[in-house]
Amino acid sequence: MPLLLIQGTEDRVTPLDAHAARLAQAVPQARLVVLDGCGHLPEVEMPEQVDKLIREFLHGSPAYRPRALAGISAKPSSGSIRSRRRP
Repeated sequence: MPLLLIQGTEDRVTPLDAHAARLAQAVPQARLVVLDGCGHLPEVEMPEQVDKLIREFLHGSPAYRPRALAGISAKPSSGSIRSRRRP
């Protein structure tokens, strides 16, 4: 099952290496995106980037592509985004 994980580099509540990175390694179809300078609440701190990532993920996952999102394009985001995929 496809899984999108969005994590901030400055998250002190759930550190990257202790949680999201381990989960991404354990789930075969996981995609981990790390947002530089973001803390524990990426959806609050960087809503445009998170929205764009979710839309791209849904558009790229045919099994999870809602018809309501068809034809909607995401706005370009600013800021640094790093993405890691499981090998």
